Amino acid sequence: MMGCRSERPMSLVRAAPKSTRICAETAALAAMVLAGGREAVEVVVCGPRLEPVLPCGGCRQRLREFGEPGLIVHAVAEDGRLLATYALADLLPHAFGPGHLTARGST
Repeated sequence: MMGCRSERPMSLVRAAPKSTRICAETAALAAMVLAGGREAVEVVVCGPRLEPVLPCGGCRQRLREFGEPGLIVHAVAEDGRLLATYALADLLPHAFGPGHLTARGST
C-alpha cells in the first residue's frame, strides 16, 4: 500500500514492480495530478515484510519530479507500525529534478 500526501490524500495497493505493471507510487502521483495536486510532500509505503519496503528507482525519480528533495518517505508494516522514515534525498542523492529543465540562458 502506498499513500501520497498532497492537498488530497490517497492510497493504492502496491503490486510487485514488473515491466508491464505500474507501481503504486506512480499510480498515486497520477491520481494526485488528476485530482489537481501538483506537489507531493510525504508518502507512506506499506509492505508485507518486517524490514522497510521502499520505492523502486523509477518511482524515486518520479517522486523527485513531483516533490522536493526533503519529501518524506515513511515505510510501515502491514499493521501500521512505522519501520523507518527517510528524506527522498537520502534515497535518491544527486537527483535530476524540475530545476534541471530550465531553458538555457534563463535565470
